[in-house]
Amino acid sequence: MARKQFISSALRSSALGGIAAIAGNRIRHFAADPSGNMSYVAIAGSLVMLVFGGIGVDMMHAELKRNKVQNTLDRAVLAAANIDNEMDPTFVVGDYFRAMNMADTLSSVEVQQGINSKRVTASGETTISSNFMSLIGVDTLAAAGRARAENAGALMEISLVLDISGSMSGQKIEQLKTAAKSFVDMVLGEGGAESNVTISIVPYNATVNLGDSFSQYFRLEGLHDYSHCAWFNAADFDTTEIDPDATLGQISHFDLYGNGQGAPELSSPWCYTGETAAVVPHSSDPGVLKARIDAFQCPGQHRHRPRDEMGPCPA
Repeated sequence: MARKQFISSALRSSALGGIAAIAGNRIRHFAADPSGNMSYVAIAGSLVMLVFGGIGVDMMHAELKRNKVQNTLDRAVLAAANIDNEMDPTFVVGDYFRAMNMADTLSSVEVQQGINSKRVTASGETTISSNFMSLIGVDTLAAAGRARAENAGALMEISLVLDISGSMSGQKIEQLKTAAKSFVDMVLGEGGAESNVTISIVPYNATVNLGDSFSQYFRLEGLHDYSHCAWFNAADFDTTEIDPDATLGQISHFDLYGNGQGAPELSSPWCYTGETAAVVPHSSDPGVLKARIDAFQCPGQHRHRPRDEMGPCPA
């Protein structure tokens, strides 16, 4: 029995040794055979091509998502900026994104609205998980967009003619200032100096002061340089135009209720001097307009004196 076991063990050892020898010969032959060298290059190149091909797939996916965000932004701001659309622009933009199941993509909405204009700006951004670029350390890609739409009517010119005569003294002039400044804010809106609306302020009592700067655009008689109030005859009111070549009469520099002491530095001249209560022509600057309104004072002259109704329209 022991002899048989020994013989069986020897046969198995011999067989395993033969297999190992055959395997070793084949491995040595494979290593020495140059015909398979390109296999290594092919395998490495395939991996590189796989990575770069995957990068293209990830980037196309991101671009498709970005186009979806941008197209939704474009449609949303166009609808929100429609002058006839009375809905809240922010709600309109958000509603478009909710309809596209992208509510979390909308980043911000900015609205600037005037009396006849509306500008809506919106931006959106989302991130996309990468499938292949994560192999090179890029786990996400951004897909962002921004759009702006503006709807503006024709240029609008508004003249705000304000009574600052003695009859407006006390609480009346303060209420006028508050109402006038609220009107400026309402008309110009958030557009400010970029608005397509201009406001001219024409303060009046017995006269209208053109001011030192605005009077340069008219031909006054040149009787004096103390003040710049024009004189109009009844026929001049048959048209709203003022002939730039025509010479306008100029109101004299005097104090109707004074005794002439201190002339020409009058304490209460019939026509204001300098830029005091002067006309502000065609301004879209809320700061300039409201500063002039805040400076209003009521002197005491009544607005209806015989032959003293002056109201030149800003040219």
